[in-house]
Amino acid sequence: MQNLQFLKLNPGGNPTILVTAPQIPVDEHREIAGTLMHPLHLQSEQTGFICLEHAPPRLDMMGQEFCLNAARCLALVMAQANRFLPLDGQDDFFGLISCSGCSQPLQARVKNGNKLSRRGKLAPATPLECFVNLAYRPGDFSLQQTAPGVMLVRLPGICHLLLDENILPAPENTVAAAAGWRSRMNLDKENACGVVWHRQEQSSVYRITPVVYVAATGSSVAESACGSGTLALALALESVQNTTPAKGRNLEIAVLQPSGEALYARLARRHETAAPGTAPAAHESFACTVEIGGQVRLCAKGEAYIQNDGSTL
Repeated sequence: MQNLQFLKLNPGGNPTILVTAPQIPVDEHREIAGTLMHPLHLQSEQTGFICLEHAPPRLDMMGQEFCLNAARCLALVMAQANRFLPLDGQDDFFGLISCSGCSQPLQARVKNGNKLSRRGKLAPATPLECFVNLAYRPGDFSLQQTAPGVMLVRLPGICHLLLDENILPAPENTVAAAAGWRSRMNLDKENACGVVWHRQEQSSVYRITPVVYVAATGSSVAESACGSGTLALALALESVQNTTPAKGRNLEIAVLQPSGEALYARLARRHETAAPGTAPAAHESFACTVEIGGQVRLCAKGEAYIQNDGSTL
């Protein structure tokens, strides 16, 4: 029997288990994650494995995919452990984390963490706004419009198929429909793939309905929140719908999740000069920085028990 230390967090929906057992081999992550996520065990939408002693702290997801919400969860863990520090004269905590699916460390920010810490030790369930910053150069990601209302966004560690609900309304059974879309678009062999229905609610406010498939665990989940899906939508909106504001300003949107909570995206395009004699292709990748964030809450922590055969107790 294995005894595993774990944390369970809620990053605006998308319940996430983080196992604090860095000695577990990567090839055992899939089976352990499947057990912990089961409704008869801890139950969650995803599982990650963290090593706080790694420099910077390391997150490996159950299928070695990239998960932005789990990265934000790790930011909260580090802030509550006083491992993130404020910059001079600022009230936010900052630090670096490393994640599966990302070749470079990511900068994380915990909003107003310094102000909260002045009141004394944070209560475990205190929600904090946690953000992750990502920098993309041309070629780091791609956008491909395959049909009206259908956009394929490929990010390091995961891809998302975005479906505009004005043209393709979300069906009642999104999990089955997402499987059909993955098959139709030849995405079944992707390590991690999301199918995300989206619609605009009002100016700068959108809503998504995501289903995320992870090949290693064979899981297809109608997630209650999706950070990388929010990221993909922000990139697509900036590039395709020409939502870039006036020069020098950022694109800022709120994205309502199935949980009812919102994630916030701020995107700034960096100017890139095309090579002489060349012209940018339609929907070509562009250089940009993106910050995605929202509230994260620690729900539970403790010890989980798993039988040697992987079954739940």
